Amino acid sequence: MVNAFVFVVLKEGGAEIIDINRVKNIEGVKSALSVYGSYDLVVEIKVKDVSDLQKVIKKLRSFNEIVKTTTMICIE
Repeated sequence: MVNAFVFVVLKEGGAEIIDINRVKNIEGVKSALSVYGSYDLVVEIKVKDVSDLQKVIKKLRSFNEIVKTTTMICIE
């Protein structure tokens, strides 16, 4: 099992410009939260393997509102 957190930067306007439910409905996404600071969203992902993680990240990056993602894979 692979657990990861993806930190997301959105286009100007931040969380107001994206329908967070679209993110939450991606298979493998356990939660998605709007946050203040250097990032606009924090997305928790839990999938079977790294290949599935790559698929989820690819889906996230396909959203026009998303400018940048940073992925942190949990080791414990």
